[in-house]
Amino acid sequence: MAFYLDAATARPNLRPHETELHSPQPIARPTLLLARRMIEGAFHDALQVGRDGRPTLVALEAFEWLAAKTDWTRRKLPAPPPELRQQFLGSFEWCATWLGEDPDRVREQGLAPTYLVGSSQGRENWHGERVRGLPDVQRRWTIAASRLRPY
Repeated sequence: MAFYLDAATARPNLRPHETELHSPQPIARPTLLLARRMIEGAFHDALQVGRDGRPTLVALEAFEWLAAKTDWTRRKLPAPPPELRQQFLGSFEWCATWLGEDPDRVREQGLAPTYLVGSSQGRENWHGERVRGLPDVQRRWTIAASRLRPY
């Protein structure tokens, strides 16, 4: 037989607010964190320019990864062969979809800052400000190229 016992009686040393049930703390979801970091890292890598003012090979590959349209379901295309479907995992559009973001919006405006548990808000300030999409990357490439002094 079970008896109900008041929390104040069972644990008299606790204050009332300590005996109330609290909602569980939010937890970081590793897949979402990985997806966010992959996108942030790609935007960061896309900003790299060499001494000649042109984007580095890493920057071009990151830009290509961000610009690739790999999600055939968004474009209402027939499904590719099974061996090619595995390439969708880990792509930019896969990451954006897991984050609940529209990939085209992220390409144009960058990732929206978040303040959730496990978010990488502090890491979004690679160069003092957040990268605001692929047009911002191209703008920064132009600025870097224009800063070169002709010899």
